[in-house]
Amino acid sequence: MSAAPMLPGEIRACLAAMRWSQSEFARALDIPEAKARRIVRGEATMQDRAAVWLRNVSREVAAVYERNPPPRVG
Repeated sequence: MSAAPMLPGEIRACLAAMRWSQSEFARALDIPEAKARRIVRGEATMQDRAAVWLRNVSREVAAVYERNPPPRVG
């Protein structure tokens, strides 16, 4: 069973939830930055296992921020 392909908006939302740039995304997957940019734009796809990992990790990070929001200092 393969994972559903990630749409560009979902990828951007995951990266935002993790506070990651496209460069950090590329480093995490050990792919060239140009390929990471193409993936984020929807011009290339990532392997199913990478998509599953990204979804899982971003959900975990979002849950951590929800449970432990940053303090309001302003």
